[in-house]
Amino acid sequence: MARFTGDRADPETSLKPDVTLLSKHNPAALREDFDKASPATSFQNMELFVEFKYETQHDPFQDDIAGAADSAIERSSINGESTRGQCALYAANQLAYQHRLFTFSLVICGKRVRFIRWDREGVIVSAGIDCSTNHDLVIEFLQRFNQMTAEQRGLDPTATPATPEEIDAFESAVANVEIESLKCSVGEQTAYPRFRLEIRDAGGRVSDYIVGKALDYNLGAVGRCTRGYLALDRSTNQPVFLKDMWRPDVQGVEPEHVWYERLAAAGVPHLVKVKHGSDIVQSTSTSILNYHGTVPLKPTGTTSRRGAQRGLTHRLTEILGPHESKLRGYVHYRLVQIELCRPLSEFVNSMHLVSVVLDSIKG
Repeated sequence: MARFTGDRADPETSLKPDVTLLSKHNPAALREDFDKASPATSFQNMELFVEFKYETQHDPFQDDIAGAADSAIERSSINGESTRGQCALYAANQLAYQHRLFTFSLVICGKRVRFIRWDREGVIVSAGIDCSTNHDLVIEFLQRFNQMTAEQRGLDPTATPATPEEIDAFESAVANVEIESLKCSVGEQTAYPRFRLEIRDAGGRVSDYIVGKALDYNLGAVGRCTRGYLALDRSTNQPVFLKDMWRPDVQGVEPEHVWYERLAAAGVPHLVKVKHGSDIVQSTSTSILNYHGTVPLKPTGTTSRRGAQRGLTHRLTEILGPHESKLRGYVHYRLVQIELCRPLSEFVNSMHLVSVVLDSIKG
Protein backbone atom coordinates (compact mmCIF):
# COMPACT_ATOMS: atom_id res chain seq x y z
CA MET A 1 0.00 0.00 0.00
CA ALA A 2 1.16 3.54 -0.77
CA ARG A 3 1.08 6.46 1.65
CA PHE A 4 1.95 10.14 1.23
CA THR A 5 4.74 10.87 3.72
CA GLY A 6 6.03 14.14 2.30
CA ASP A 7 4.83 16.24 5.22
CA ARG A 8 5.71 13.94 8.16
CA ALA A 9 9.35 13.08 8.72
CA ASP A 10 10.83 9.93 10.19
CA PRO A 11 11.20 10.75 13.92
CA GLU A 12 14.81 9.57 14.06
CA THR A 13 16.24 10.80 10.75
CA SER A 14 13.99 13.85 10.15
CA LEU A 15 13.72 12.81 6.48
CA LYS A 16 10.49 12.52 4.51
CA PRO A 17 10.29 11.03 0.99
CA ASP A 18 7.16 12.12 -0.84
CA VAL A 19 5.58 8.66 -1.13
CA THR A 20 6.30 5.46 0.78
CA LEU A 21 5.19 1.97 -0.22
CA LEU A 22 4.52 -0.41 2.68
CA SER A 23 3.78 -4.13 2.84
CA LYS A 24 0.43 -5.28 4.19
CA HIS A 25 2.24 -8.39 5.39
CA ASN A 26 4.35 -6.29 7.77
CA PRO A 27 2.52 -6.06 11.14
CA ALA A 28 4.16 -2.70 11.87
CA ALA A 29 2.71 -1.26 8.67
CA LEU A 30 -0.79 -2.08 9.85
CA ARG A 31 -0.58 -0.05 13.03
CA GLU A 32 -3.00 2.83 13.42
CA ASP A 33 -0.52 5.49 12.30
CA PHE A 34 -0.16 3.99 8.84
CA ASP A 35 -3.91 3.92 8.37
CA LYS A 36 -3.86 7.71 8.24
CA ALA A 37 -3.81 9.42 4.85
CA SER A 38 -0.43 10.96 5.74
CA PRO A 39 1.51 8.81 8.25
CA ALA A 40 5.00 9.54 9.51
CA THR A 41 7.85 8.23 7.37
CA SER A 42 9.36 4.98 8.64
CA PHE A 43 12.63 3.82 7.10
CA GLN A 44 12.36 0.61 9.12
CA ASN A 45 9.16 -0.41 7.33
CA MET A 46 9.64 1.21 3.92
CA GLU A 47 9.50 -1.13 0.92
CA LEU A 48 10.06 1.52 -1.75
CA PHE A 49 10.11 5.32 -1.89
CA VAL A 50 9.08 7.74 -4.64
CA GLU A 51 10.45 11.28 -4.92
CA PHE A 52 8.55 13.91 -6.94
CA LYS A 53 9.82 17.15 -8.49
CA TYR A 54 7.71 19.61 -10.48
CA GLU A 55 10.16 20.17 -13.35
CA THR A 56 12.46 17.96 -15.43
CA GLN A 57 15.40 20.26 -14.66
CA HIS A 58 15.48 18.59 -11.22
CA ASP A 59 16.20 15.21 -12.85
CA PRO A 60 19.32 13.86 -11.08
CA PHE A 61 20.47 11.99 -14.20
CA GLN A 62 20.82 12.58 -17.94
CA ASP A 63 20.44 10.30 -20.95
CA ASP A 64 22.49 12.15 -23.56
CA ILE A 65 25.83 11.01 -22.15
CA ALA A 66 27.63 11.43 -25.48
CA GLY A 67 26.66 15.10 -25.56
CA ALA A 68 27.61 15.76 -21.93
CA ALA A 69 30.86 17.57 -21.21
CA ASP A 70 32.07 14.92 -18.76
CA SER A 71 30.29 11.89 -20.34
CA ALA A 72 28.70 11.16 -16.97
CA ILE A 73 25.17 9.96 -16.31
CA GLU A 74 24.91 12.26 -13.27
CA ARG A 75 23.45 15.68 -14.06
CA SER A 76 25.88 18.28 -12.73
CA SER A 77 23.37 21.10 -12.27
CA ILE A 78 22.53 22.41 -8.80
CA ASN A 79 18.97 21.08 -9.02
CA GLY A 80 20.12 17.70 -10.32
CA GLU A 81 22.74 17.31 -7.60
CA SER A 82 20.19 18.28 -4.94
CA THR A 83 17.67 15.67 -6.08
CA ARG A 84 20.37 13.01 -6.42
CA GLY A 85 21.59 13.76 -2.90
CA GLN A 86 18.05 13.45 -1.56
CA CYS A 87 17.47 10.08 -3.20
CA ALA A 88 20.88 8.76 -2.09
CA LEU A 89 20.19 9.80 1.51
CA TYR A 90 16.79 8.11 1.51
CA ALA A 91 18.23 4.90 0.05
CA ALA A 92 21.15 4.94 2.50
CA ASN A 93 18.77 5.19 5.47
CA GLN A 94 16.49 2.45 4.17
CA LEU A 95 19.48 0.12 3.68
CA ALA A 96 20.89 1.07 7.09
CA TYR A 97 17.71 0.62 9.14
CA GLN A 98 16.67 -2.65 7.50
CA HIS A 99 18.36 -5.98 6.87
CA ARG A 100 18.55 -5.61 3.09
CA LEU A 101 20.70 -6.67 0.15
CA PHE A 102 19.29 -4.05 -2.22
CA THR A 103 16.31 -1.75 -2.72
CA PHE A 104 14.33 -0.03 -5.47
CA SER A 105 13.05 3.53 -5.80
CA LEU A 106 11.40 5.87 -8.31
CA VAL A 107 12.15 9.51 -9.03
CA ILE A 108 9.61 11.50 -11.05
CA CYS A 109 10.61 14.95 -12.32
CA GLY A 110 7.85 16.67 -14.26
CA LYS A 111 6.67 14.03 -16.75
CA ARG A 112 9.91 12.03 -16.59
CA VAL A 113 10.22 8.94 -14.42
CA ARG A 114 13.29 6.80 -13.67
CA PHE A 115 13.50 3.41 -11.98
CA ILE A 116 16.50 2.95 -9.67
CA ARG A 117 18.09 -0.11 -8.06
CA TRP A 118 20.52 0.41 -5.18
CA ASP A 119 22.97 -2.05 -3.64
CA ARG A 120 26.34 -1.86 -1.85
CA GLU A 121 28.24 -1.79 -5.14
CA GLY A 122 26.46 1.11 -6.82
CA VAL A 123 23.29 2.23 -8.54
CA ILE A 124 21.51 1.09 -11.71
CA VAL A 125 19.36 3.84 -13.27
CA SER A 126 16.89 3.44 -16.12
CA ALA A 127 16.61 5.84 -19.00
CA GLY A 128 14.15 8.66 -18.48
CA ILE A 129 10.61 7.67 -19.49
CA ASP A 130 7.81 10.09 -20.36
CA CYS A 131 5.11 8.83 -18.01
CA SER A 132 2.44 10.96 -19.68
CA THR A 133 2.68 8.75 -22.77
CA ASN A 134 4.21 5.60 -21.27
CA HIS A 135 2.36 5.43 -17.97
CA ASP A 136 1.74 1.74 -18.62
CA LEU A 137 5.42 1.05 -17.82
CA VAL A 138 5.05 2.67 -14.41
CA ILE A 139 1.87 0.69 -13.73
CA GLU A 140 3.55 -2.54 -14.86
CA PHE A 141 6.57 -1.89 -12.62
CA LEU A 142 4.36 -1.33 -9.57
CA GLN A 143 2.25 -4.40 -10.39
CA ARG A 144 5.37 -6.55 -10.68
CA PHE A 145 6.81 -5.07 -7.48
CA ASN A 146 3.57 -5.87 -5.66
CA GLN A 147 3.83 -9.52 -6.77
CA MET A 148 7.47 -9.90 -5.71
CA THR A 149 8.49 -11.91 -2.67
CA ALA A 150 10.27 -10.14 0.20
CA GLU A 151 13.56 -11.59 -1.03
CA GLN A 152 12.98 -10.33 -4.58
CA ARG A 153 12.34 -6.87 -3.14
CA GLY A 154 15.77 -6.99 -1.50
CA LEU A 155 15.14 -8.16 2.06
CA ASP A 156 17.81 -10.46 3.50
CA PRO A 157 16.42 -14.01 3.94
CA THR A 158 19.09 -14.75 6.58
CA ALA A 159 17.53 -12.09 8.84
CA THR A 160 14.12 -13.10 10.16
CA PRO A 161 11.92 -11.79 13.00
CA ALA A 162 12.83 -13.34 16.35
CA THR A 163 10.29 -15.54 18.13
CA PRO A 164 8.74 -14.43 21.47
CA GLU A 165 10.97 -16.95 23.26
CA GLU A 166 14.09 -15.58 21.56
CA ILE A 167 13.05 -12.02 22.35
CA ASP A 168 12.62 -12.83 26.05
CA ALA A 169 16.04 -14.50 26.16
CA PHE A 170 17.60 -11.50 24.39
CA GLU A 171 16.03 -8.93 26.72
CA SER A 172 17.13 -10.94 29.75
CA ALA A 173 20.71 -11.17 28.49
CA VAL A 174 20.85 -7.46 27.65
CA ALA A 175 19.64 -6.56 31.16
CA ASN A 176 22.67 -8.35 32.61
CA VAL A 177 25.26 -6.58 30.42
CA GLU A 178 27.48 -4.37 32.60
CA ILE A 179 28.52 -1.89 29.90
CA GLU A 180 25.75 0.69 30.00
CA SER A 181 26.37 2.10 26.52
CA LEU A 182 26.00 -1.37 25.00
CA LYS A 183 22.91 -2.12 27.06
CA CYS A 184 21.18 1.03 25.84
CA SER A 185 22.28 0.57 22.23
CA VAL A 186 19.68 -2.12 21.38
CA GLY A 187 16.80 0.37 21.55
CA GLU A 188 13.24 -0.23 22.68
CA GLN A 189 11.62 -3.38 21.35
CA THR A 190 8.55 -1.46 20.16
CA ALA A 191 10.70 0.83 18.01
CA TYR A 192 13.40 -1.65 16.95
CA PRO A 193 12.07 -5.16 16.31
CA ARG A 194 14.37 -8.03 17.27
CA PHE A 195 15.78 -10.14 14.45
CA ARG A 196 17.49 -13.50 14.17
CA LEU A 197 20.66 -13.32 12.05
CA GLU A 198 22.27 -16.51 10.84
CA ILE A 199 25.84 -17.47 10.01
CA ARG A 200 26.42 -20.68 8.05
CA ASP A 201 29.88 -22.22 8.40
CA ALA A 202 31.75 -24.17 5.71
CA GLY A 203 30.21 -27.42 6.96
CA GLY A 204 26.67 -26.09 6.56
CA ARG A 205 26.03 -25.67 10.30
CA VAL A 206 23.95 -22.59 11.09
CA SER A 207 24.50 -20.38 14.15
CA ASP A 208 21.74 -17.96 15.18
CA TYR A 209 22.13 -14.56 16.84
CA ILE A 210 19.39 -12.25 18.13
CA VAL A 211 19.91 -8.50 17.63
CA GLY A 212 18.06 -5.23 18.11
CA LYS A 213 19.16 -1.79 17.01
CA ALA A 214 22.70 -1.40 15.69
CA LEU A 215 25.21 0.52 17.79
CA ASP A 216 25.84 2.79 14.83
CA TYR A 217 24.56 3.16 11.28
CA ASN A 218 26.98 3.78 8.43
CA LEU A 219 24.86 5.93 6.14
CA GLY A 220 26.85 5.31 2.99
CA ALA A 221 24.59 3.64 0.43
CA VAL A 222 27.65 2.11 -1.23
CA GLY A 223 30.69 0.39 0.27
CA ARG A 224 31.39 -1.63 3.41
CA CYS A 225 28.48 -0.08 5.36
CA THR A 226 29.54 -1.74 8.64
CA ARG A 227 27.02 -2.17 11.46
CA GLY A 228 27.81 -3.48 14.95
CA TYR A 229 25.30 -5.20 17.24
CA LEU A 230 25.09 -6.37 20.81
CA ALA A 231 23.81 -9.87 20.07
CA LEU A 232 22.64 -12.98 21.89
CA ASP A 233 24.37 -16.21 20.84
CA ARG A 234 21.57 -18.78 20.83
CA SER A 235 24.00 -21.69 21.16
CA THR A 236 25.28 -20.40 24.53
CA ASN A 237 22.66 -17.77 25.48
CA GLN A 238 25.56 -15.41 26.15
CA PRO A 239 25.87 -11.83 24.84
CA VAL A 240 28.43 -11.32 22.07
CA PHE A 241 29.38 -8.59 19.60
CA LEU A 242 28.32 -9.14 15.99
CA LYS A 243 29.72 -7.15 13.10
CA ASP A 244 27.69 -7.06 9.86
CA MET A 245 29.44 -5.63 6.81
CA TRP A 246 30.11 -5.90 3.07
CA ARG A 247 33.74 -6.82 2.49
CA PRO A 248 35.55 -6.00 -0.79
CA ASP A 249 35.47 -8.93 -3.20
CA VAL A 250 39.06 -8.42 -4.30
CA GLN A 251 41.69 -11.05 -4.95
CA GLY A 252 44.34 -10.97 -2.21
CA VAL A 253 42.06 -9.26 0.35
CA GLU A 254 41.30 -11.88 3.00
CA PRO A 255 38.20 -11.82 5.25
CA GLU A 256 38.73 -10.30 8.71
CA HIS A 257 38.51 -13.56 10.66
CA VAL A 258 41.42 -15.01 8.63
CA TRP A 259 43.70 -12.25 9.90
CA TYR A 260 42.59 -12.79 13.49
CA GLU A 261 43.45 -16.48 13.10
CA ARG A 262 46.89 -15.68 11.68
CA LEU A 263 47.66 -13.12 14.37
CA ALA A 264 46.59 -15.52 17.11
CA ALA A 265 48.72 -18.30 15.61
CA ALA A 266 51.70 -15.93 15.61
CA GLY A 267 51.22 -15.22 19.32
CA VAL A 268 50.28 -11.55 18.92
CA PRO A 269 49.02 -10.28 22.32
CA HIS A 270 45.89 -8.33 23.29
CA LEU A 271 43.66 -9.61 20.48
CA VAL A 272 39.90 -9.62 20.89
CA LYS A 273 38.54 -13.17 21.06
CA VAL A 274 36.74 -14.09 17.85
CA LYS A 275 34.28 -16.99 17.68
CA HIS A 276 33.96 -17.14 13.90
CA GLY A 277 33.37 -15.15 10.75
CA SER A 278 31.91 -16.06 7.38
CA ASP A 279 30.50 -14.80 4.12
CA ILE A 280 26.71 -14.98 4.38
CA VAL A 281 25.40 -17.98 2.49
CA GLN A 282 21.66 -18.42 2.00
CA SER A 283 21.81 -21.16 -0.63
CA THR A 284 24.14 -23.72 -2.14
CA SER A 285 22.95 -22.67 -5.58
CA THR A 286 25.52 -21.18 -7.93
CA SER A 287 22.94 -19.07 -9.78
CA ILE A 288 23.01 -15.29 -9.50
CA LEU A 289 20.44 -14.25 -6.91
CA ASN A 290 17.51 -12.11 -8.03
CA TYR A 291 18.71 -11.66 -11.61
CA HIS A 292 16.08 -12.52 -14.21
CA GLY A 293 17.48 -10.74 -17.27
CA THR A 294 17.55 -12.30 -20.72
CA VAL A 295 21.20 -11.33 -21.26
CA PRO A 296 23.59 -13.63 -19.36
CA LEU A 297 25.99 -12.05 -16.91
CA LYS A 298 29.67 -12.37 -17.62
CA PRO A 299 31.52 -14.78 -15.32
CA THR A 300 33.65 -12.94 -12.77
CA GLY A 301 36.27 -14.08 -10.32
CA THR A 302 35.28 -13.95 -6.67
CA THR A 303 36.87 -14.52 -3.28
CA SER A 304 33.51 -15.42 -1.74
CA ARG A 305 32.13 -18.78 -0.73
CA ARG A 306 29.81 -20.63 -3.05
CA GLY A 307 26.28 -19.27 -2.72
CA ALA A 308 27.39 -16.14 -0.82
CA GLN A 309 25.35 -12.95 -0.98
CA ARG A 310 27.05 -10.61 -3.42
CA GLY A 311 26.22 -7.27 -4.96
CA LEU A 312 24.95 -7.19 -8.54
CA THR A 313 25.64 -3.68 -9.81
CA HIS A 314 29.21 -4.17 -11.03
CA ARG A 315 28.18 -7.25 -13.04
CA LEU A 316 25.13 -5.49 -14.51
CA THR A 317 27.25 -2.57 -15.65
CA GLU A 318 29.38 -5.02 -17.64
CA ILE A 319 26.41 -5.64 -19.93
CA LEU A 320 24.44 -2.38 -19.54
CA GLY A 321 27.20 0.24 -19.44
CA PRO A 322 29.01 1.73 -22.45
CA HIS A 323 32.40 1.00 -20.88
CA GLU A 324 34.04 -1.75 -18.86
CA SER A 325 32.89 -1.61 -15.26
CA LYS A 326 35.33 -0.05 -12.82
CA LEU A 327 33.12 -0.79 -9.83
CA ARG A 328 34.34 -3.02 -7.01
CA GLY A 329 32.44 -6.12 -5.98
CA TYR A 330 31.29 -6.64 -2.39
CA VAL A 331 30.34 -9.74 -0.38
CA HIS A 332 28.02 -9.81 2.64
CA TYR A 333 30.00 -10.88 5.72
CA ARG A 334 29.48 -11.30 9.47
CA LEU A 335 31.99 -11.64 12.31
CA VAL A 336 31.27 -12.62 15.93
CA GLN A 337 33.46 -11.53 18.84
CA ILE A 338 33.05 -13.30 22.17
CA GLU A 339 34.28 -10.37 24.25
CA LEU A 340 32.24 -7.20 24.79
CA CYS A 341 34.38 -4.06 24.66
CA ARG A 342 33.82 -0.61 26.08
CA PRO A 343 34.03 2.50 23.91
CA LEU A 344 37.39 4.22 24.25
CA SER A 345 35.57 7.28 25.60
CA GLU A 346 34.56 5.33 28.73
CA PHE A 347 38.06 5.03 30.22
CA VAL A 348 38.20 5.20 34.02
CA ASN A 349 41.23 7.46 34.34
CA SER A 350 44.33 8.58 32.46
CA MET A 351 46.28 5.46 33.42
CA HIS A 352 43.49 3.30 32.01
CA LEU A 353 43.51 5.19 28.72
CA VAL A 354 47.29 4.99 28.36
CA SER A 355 47.21 1.27 29.15
CA VAL A 356 44.61 0.62 26.45
CA VAL A 357 46.61 2.56 23.86
CA LEU A 358 49.81 0.73 24.85
CA ASP A 359 48.14 -2.67 24.51
CA SER A 360 46.90 -1.64 21.06
CA ILE A 361 50.40 -0.63 19.99
CA LYS A 362 51.82 -3.95 21.22
CA GLY A 363 49.16 -5.82 19.28
